[in-house]
Amino acid sequence: MTPAPGILNRILFQLFVKDLLPVPRTTVDRHVGDGEVMDDLDGLQVIHTPGHCAGQVAFLWPREGGVLFVGDAAANTLGLRLSISYEDLALGKRMLAKLAALPFSVALFGHGRTNRKRGCGEVRAEVGNSLEHLRSTSSSKNKRLTNDTRQALPR
Repeated sequence: MTPAPGILNRILFQLFVKDLLPVPRTTVDRHVGDGEVMDDLDGLQVIHTPGHCAGQVAFLWPREGGVLFVGDAAANTLGLRLSISYEDLALGKRMLAKLAALPFSVALFGHGRTNRKRGCGEVRAEVGNSLEHLRSTSSSKNKRLTNDTRQALPR
């Protein structure tokens, strides 16, 4: 596990993550696969999103215009951003494009605020565009979201 690009991510990694590594193994209660629909959980769909860590998953609930549980694939602290650390940053960025293509109107993050807008497609468009921006951003420059994009995101 290494910090994502940028000085803030390096500082946060040193403060909050480094001393927790390696993460202890835990018992898995239920194995799930990419694309699996869990009927016992009201149709929650599993989206395998490795990058942050090999077993990372996100979930899409098809109700209410689509509710996307992003997990740690990205964060919404101080604006929409990469997570603090990744096992494979390039793979993590590819997974952001995968998430951005999903039909959702609300996005919930493992760290940070929920994104929602009045119009059903607005959140998907804004978060999707921002996730795509994060994915395509050069890892050597760690560009932040533009001011226009940051101001458009709900606070």
